[in-house]
Amino acid sequence: MTKLRENLANQKEYLSVSDMATEFGIHEMTFYRMIRDKKIPAFKIGSQWRVRRADLNKWLDSHCSMPASE
Repeated sequence: MTKLRENLANQKEYLSVSDMATEFGIHEMTFYRMIRDKKIPAFKIGSQWRVRRADLNKWLDSHCSMPASE
């Protein structure tokens, strides 16, 4: 398996706020504000917020200021 395929296979389908903060190097409170302000699609499981990776990627693509090829 190639490195890219291994990374894709190991990625979680649903990310917690902690997961996103670690992956993107952004403080958890920033993600909580974005969720509260409905800037990113999220849902709650019990008391914890989750974001589907596919939804996050789609959101990132629509809000990215640089083309993906660069």
